[in-house]
Amino acid sequence: MFSLLSFYIIYIGTFLFQKTLIPNNVPIGSSAFYKCSALKSVKLNENLTTIDYRAFYDCTNLNNIELPDSVTYIGDQAFSNCASLETINVPAGIQNLTNWAFRDITGLKTIYIPSTVDFIGSDAFKGCTNLSDISIENGVEYIEVNAFADTAYYADKSNWDNGVLYIDNYLIASKPQEMQSTVYAVKEGTCLIANRALYGCEQILEKCIIPDSVIYINTEVIGALPLNKNFNVYYYGTEEKWKTEVVFYSNSAIYRSLKIGAMEGDLNADTEINARDSLLMKRYLVGSLDSSNLADHTLDVNGDGKFNAKDSFAIKKMLAA
Repeated sequence: MFSLLSFYIIYIGTFLFQKTLIPNNVPIGSSAFYKCSALKSVKLNENLTTIDYRAFYDCTNLNNIELPDSVTYIGDQAFSNCASLETINVPAGIQNLTNWAFRDITGLKTIYIPSTVDFIGSDAFKGCTNLSDISIENGVEYIEVNAFADTAYYADKSNWDNGVLYIDNYLIASKPQEMQSTVYAVKEGTCLIANRALYGCEQILEKCIIPDSVIYINTEVIGALPLNKNFNVYYYGTEEKWKTEVVFYSNSAIYRSLKIGAMEGDLNADTEINARDSLLMKRYLVGSLDSSNLADHTLDVNGDGKFNAKDSFAIKKMLAA
């Protein structure tokens, strides 16, 4: 049988067999096992590099497959709707997890994404309704929209904090209507903000704080801003780091609203306006505070372009509110 398939597996009939061994040096082509509902177990050769588009799509009874680390490409929808799979490993050779690659694997409960992966496509794990244990190593540079939507992890309210969902050091999604303040500070240690992760929050928030741990800001993190909307994004790092280290995908709304440095009145840069800031402002006004590391807008609390007692009063007014 394998001599007939020795160059490229193109298509296997729906009810042909329950188990198969893929021989050496045989790529798995597009839709090769498409809707092969009888298939339960697959053993792949150690030299396999390619699992193409929809290769195992809708193999609803497939419950056992081990992907060798030699695999460097998994095509769109390659394992979509393989509902009986409870575990699947991401090979160390994979850089891109393509769109819909593992969508609707309803039996899947856990996934580990190694540091070799730098891209996770849209809907990659969407609809994996039992997927509750997700681990993503640092290394991913781009996460598309809805990559983990409609998973058990996504549905678990305890994983959401103030309307925002994180997986390890990645900000994945938000529910603007559940945000409890007009100021939101992205968690310290976050390394990436996913595509559209904060989309719509600009309609609720007045200020969004990004820590200097963030390196990757993906496309359309926030939506378009009305011209009269009072909204600012504050990057709590240096201008040099912003220009040289942050990988920033096109998002004109952030460009319009971005300020480098702590928000107005947050003199100690702890993402809150509190009594310590009031004390630091007093020290600044009497000349006993080195302000060389503070952005002008941080000191200009009342926005009049000057740094004086009125700014100190503005902080006190904030604390009394």
